[in-house]
Amino acid sequence: MPEPEVQALLEEIRSQSELERQRILEEGRSRVSEIRTRSDEQVRRLEAEAERQLQRRLSIDEDRLRGEARLESRTRVLAARRQWLDRAFQEARNQLEKRCSSAEYGKLLPRLAREAAAAVGDRGVLRVAQGDLELARKAGLDFEVRGEEGRKGTVIAMSPDGLRLADNGIWTRLEQAERTREQEVARLLFGRPEP
Repeated sequence: MPEPEVQALLEEIRSQSELERQRILEEGRSRVSEIRTRSDEQVRRLEAEAERQLQRRLSIDEDRLRGEARLESRTRVLAARRQWLDRAFQEARNQLEKRCSSAEYGKLLPRLAREAAAAVGDRGVLRVAQGDLELARKAGLDFEVRGEEGRKGTVIAMSPDGLRLADNGIWTRLEQAERTREQEVARLLFGRPEP
């Protein structure tokens, strides 16, 4: 059996060891608690950042979908307007077809021929539809009048050297009117254009 002093010393060492073990355990628990707190904070920050990114992506997707929907809607409106414009100009073509068969046409074609001839000079060649030869000759021009295959209402004047050409046919004039008057017709059909 060890001596009482050694026994007391051993007891003191055991007591000190136990206290040191308790201190180390407490320090370890404290560090674990700090690490847990910091990691919980970091997890919350990461979750918050992930939530912000998700919200930003959702907002971008929502804006994109709204934009696509507006574009599709606008495309449909423009297509419908285009159909109405096409109908309006088709009606104009139909009216011109009727006019080519009316009594007014006898005055219209010589006037178109004179206007075309004036654009190219005093002499030249006047090309008209075969069925319009007699009416074109009634214009009283110093032009050679040639009948060609084509629609009634075709009037093309050409200078003798072939350098100047004036197409004053009713169909050409309608095509020009379609290009130049499209906005005006659209305004009449649909009111003021959208901003």
